[in-house]
Amino acid sequence: MGGFEKIKMRRKVGKTQSLAKAPPQPQADTDQSFDLAVKNTELKEEIKTLKEKQNLLMRESLQHQYLTFKIKSEAEALLAQHMVLLSQLSTTTDESIKALDLLLPTQSPRNSRSPRNPRNLRNSRNSRNPSPSPNTLKTFNFQ
Repeated sequence: MGGFEKIKMRRKVGKTQSLAKAPPQPQADTDQSFDLAVKNTELKEEIKTLKEKQNLLMRESLQHQYLTFKIKSEAEALLAQHMVLLSQLSTTTDESIKALDLLLPTQSPRNSRSPRNPRNLRNSRNSRNPSPSPNTLKTFNFQ
């Protein structure tokens, strides 16, 4: 590189260096920049807090949904189990009634005064234990 080229290079470097230096800023601009930086930091912290709250609410919501699902599932399982038990009880009761019908002597339809007839039971009770007369009720002191 010759002497002329070195001079050219120095001029170019000098120009770029002078452009790189920023002129001094007034005090108001620095205060405004500082205020904006502080506000930016505060907003970032607020966003972080809101995200934490959102995550907490989401976690609680999911937990509530899970517990609701679990309770419903358990209730359905219990209901199915009770239905099976009731079905077994009904079957056992029906079988017991059939067995009792076979063990008890059969009664002819002509005998309508049989003790197993519910109408006759009411009539027979009334005939055995007549209702008290109004005079006997007066003797008791109801208070």
